[in-house]
Amino acid sequence: MKKFFAAGLAAALALSLAACEEKKEDTDNTAESSVVSVSVEFPSGAEKITENNKEIFDINKFTVSFSLPSGWSVSDEPSEDFPLIGAWSVRGIYDGTYAEANNCIGAVGYNVIPELSDEEKNIPAAVYNQIALGNDYQFAVRERYDIVRSGDDRETALTDVYYSEALGRDGERLNKGILMLDRQAGVYVAVELDASITDEQHRQIAESMEITVSEKTDITDAEIKRLIEDSHFITLMTEYDTLPFDQVEPSKWQDRDYYKVTDERFDEWDEWVEYVRTIYSENMEEQILTNARYVSINGFTFTDGIAKGCDILFDKYTYEMADPIDGRPVCIVKIPDAYEGSEGDFYVETITFENTENGWRIYDCVLDYEDN
Repeated sequence: MKKFFAAGLAAALALSLAACEEKKEDTDNTAESSVVSVSVEFPSGAEKITENNKEIFDINKFTVSFSLPSGWSVSDEPSEDFPLIGAWSVRGIYDGTYAEANNCIGAVGYNVIPELSDEEKNIPAAVYNQIALGNDYQFAVRERYDIVRSGDDRETALTDVYYSEALGRDGERLNKGILMLDRQAGVYVAVELDASITDEQHRQIAESMEITVSEKTDITDAEIKRLIEDSHFITLMTEYDTLPFDQVEPSKWQDRDYYKVTDERFDEWDEWVEYVRTIYSENMEEQILTNARYVSINGFTFTDGIAKGCDILFDKYTYEMADPIDGRPVCIVKIPDAYEGSEGDFYVETITFENTENGWRIYDCVLDYEDN
């Protein structure tokens, strides 16, 4: 009798567990199907680039992905209902397929993180100042900034979006907002959502947000010109001329006289090193920094003061792109020789660029001479 009872109980438990597993699986499937994953690439490439806004668009493209409730979608166009003032490449978020429902529920856009002091980097109103300081419309980070995810130079927070009576359809009002920043990429994403969405939806969308930064493969004309001109300045100051210096009080370094540099940009050695590193990649920066023309004495930059003059017209250079070397962009730079009797002759630089984690740098530079 006891054996029969035990067997029956075991069978009943097995059926019960099977039913529970089936119910759990159904619940999981329902949870998975209740959201849809979307991705948006920034910058969109639709805006007109000008001198005033080019720093907004001259960045590595990046993709923000996040989960929305099932049936929601992101369009390729901005929305009049959610202007996202201060953000760029704005796209509308719709409760339903855009083409069918046309029921805008929010918007998403981006901007770049401005240059900040160490203190300002921890102040949301400074980080997001383009969208956080308006009088009639703002992401109200000074009143609410609830961090839901942080780490690895990234941070996601919940906030409110304020409309004054001047912009509010029904007077002063608040919508829901999400902000995500990527300090390493130097960008942030702003999402505005209608006040009607639930707090749970608000948090779930924020917690699902991820940023993926694309590798920048094209070097721009502006970057090429900056690197060429800055490298020419280094060449001029290390081979032919010298930085301005105090001629009164020389100091000794390896039995040679050196003079303290007075150029405020480079009078401290760390400043000189940092400047060099904005131009050259690691394999070339060492050549510059170990050049005995400039040395560090007590943390300050000193020069040997030697200036022999230069007949190279660095400011008259021209350049054209050449075939890449090992996948790295290459340009040929021609610089006129102004020495008497050398009219029509050129110094020719073959410059190879490298895309580093800090941006484009000069990887190699080979100097030649073209005698006509």
